Amino acid sequence: MAGEWNEAPLSDLAELSGGFAFKSGDYALSGRFVLRTLNIADDCSINRNDAVYIPEDLCPAYSRFELKPDDTLFVMVGATLGKVGFVRGKDLPALLNQNMWLIRARPEKACARFVHYAFRHAVKESLGWASGSARDFVRRDDYRNLKIPAPPLPEQRAIAHILGTLDDKIELNRRMNETLEGMARALFQSWFVDFDPVRAKLAGRDPGLPKEIADLFPDRFEDSELGEIPKGWRVERLSAAMTFRGGSQPPSSEFVSEPREGYVRLVQIRDFYSDSHLTYVPDSPRLRKFTTDDVMIARYGSSGNTEKSSDSLARVCRGLSGAYNVALVKMVPNRPWREFLNYFLRSSAFQSAIKGMGARSVQSGFRKEDLDVIPIATGSAQIHAAFERFADLVWRRTYAIVNG
Repeated sequence: MAGEWNEAPLSDLAELSGGFAFKSGDYALSGRFVLRTLNIADDCSINRNDAVYIPEDLCPAYSRFELKPDDTLFVMVGATLGKVGFVRGKDLPALLNQNMWLIRARPEKACARFVHYAFRHAVKESLGWASGSARDFVRRDDYRNLKIPAPPLPEQRAIAHILGTLDDKIELNRRMNETLEGMARALFQSWFVDFDPVRAKLAGRDPGLPKEIADLFPDRFEDSELGEIPKGWRVERLSAAMTFRGGSQPPSSEFVSEPREGYVRLVQIRDFYSDSHLTYVPDSPRLRKFTTDDVMIARYGSSGNTEKSSDSLARVCRGLSGAYNVALVKMVPNRPWREFLNYFLRSSAFQSAIKGMGARSVQSGFRKEDLDVIPIATGSAQIHAAFERFADLVWRRTYAIVNG
């Protein structure tokens, strides 16, 4: 029984070590993958978003930062403090970057996957040790002494097997979500960036779309400030299609960590990565609120740190609800184009425009006026409506998969 299990300090069951501050000047287009905080997904899996690499000839000098299967990772500083990752064989070879700890089970004392699950559970309460009201970082010594259950090894393996089976189902759902979202991204790219249906018609080819949709696209291009766009389309400023609404910042003295009557969840950027920082505040008309369907944007980055900046500034978030703080803004469509705008905000065109504004956008946040300088190519109302119907179905399906 869990209540009868002994507890042990984490350091008795696992080794804790840090990553390395690799120099961006050493990054290459290929070589050994450098795992950064942004490569840990919400479900603890590892992705290769914005992947960077170190040349293989430099790797021997960094052998102590090599990751192994079943390693657990923990983000201990910054906007994504509290994220936990789990390394699988398919994620390797890889080197561990800074701002994370590596938790590697001692095989004679612990099952690595059990340690991962036990740590994930224990870490939620442990974040009370974080320094300052913003909980910017935590100390490794506190985590070495973190108590986790320590049943006999056979029981650890049995528990890890059961939980691993559930994780495998979650992984399958994640892959289904990625497939669905990939289809919506590909359709956005095809219709609104590459203009594939127009190119097909111009070349005398079948666009590969139902006739009623194919007929919505012209068969030629015209010049614009963005280059060639479909004939009859317009180039507008992003501010014509959307605005955004900033968040509110209740005093930290009102924060509580458990739900209460008359309270509402206060959502911060990091809550979209981890549920380890649940915060509730008294409900009030002064609060800015959002729903699970709303598209949220991270308004700020971290000055002086490229990785942290890319991990937060202009990051598009979705799927939670409650009140939101000043580090987030809510996208408010001026037209019924929520899904189109969702994918545009995720596109390289928007991300590059915001991050290209330099240190001001990172430290002070982007402003409504910034939307006045970002151009977008827009089609007919019928084309946008067709995209909305498809992309909205994708969103509702992916949300249902994640939330049962």
